[in-house]
Amino acid sequence: MQVSPAREPGDLGIPSSIRRYDLAVYNTQAIRDCLLRGQQLTVYITGLPYEADLQESLHDPESRSAGRHSFTGTLDGGGAALLTVNDSVFLALFRIGGVEYYVESTRQHDTVSPKKVLHYVYYFRRRRSGGAAHNAERLLPHAVQHQQRGSGIFRNLCKLD
Repeated sequence: MQVSPAREPGDLGIPSSIRRYDLAVYNTQAIRDCLLRGQQLTVYITGLPYEADLQESLHDPESRSAGRHSFTGTLDGGGAALLTVNDSVFLALFRIGGVEYYVESTRQHDTVSPKKVLHYVYYFRRRRSGGAAHNAERLLPHAVQHQQRGSGIFRNLCKLD
């Protein structure tokens, strides 16, 4: 994953309800290939590693033949994961306790890595009463301030040999 320089949210199609987010670029092909080989995925959320045990969902053969693969599973420590990946787009939901972490596509190419699609990463916390509280807060507490690319909350998604 690479952290991308700041852009205006309106330019990227990010919903106005998401006030705080981080921009990232992923090696979606490597993530897809890792998952299709049955390897475990390591996800870093707020700097902590979580092993994701994922299985491919085979309910939609048309999507699969078009190169879109969906996976569901668990995170160690009691979390849940749902991912969809193809050659250029990575969509994900990671649920840990009452917090849901999202990775979504802007459908726009990154200016630094023009062959890759820019994604936005955010979270929200569920209220105890069951309603959603959109606390879309910053997910990369230190990486963006230093304009570093390649570090952050969802870095090293797939450890490859």
